[in-house]
Amino acid sequence: LKANKQTAEIALANLKSKYENEKLIVTETMVKLRNELQSLKEDAATFASLRAMFAARCDEYVTQLDELQRQVHASEEEKK
Repeated sequence: LKANKQTAEIALANLKSKYENEKLIVTETMVKLRNELQSLKEDAATFASLRAMFAARCDEYVTQLDELQRQVHASEEEKK
């Protein structure tokens, strides 16, 4: 009976040790993943900001191009 009890206690201690090790690994992995997620969210915000800035700049260039084309057309009409 003592041998069975000791065997059970050893098995329980081994299981507890495995559980604690796996728990530590999972915790570390979760911390890494949370940090990576935060970094990706920051990158996404940066890219969204840059995309908005480039879209605004593109709109400005389109407006400038339209104005220059209008001026060229007016200049050609003046020559006639």
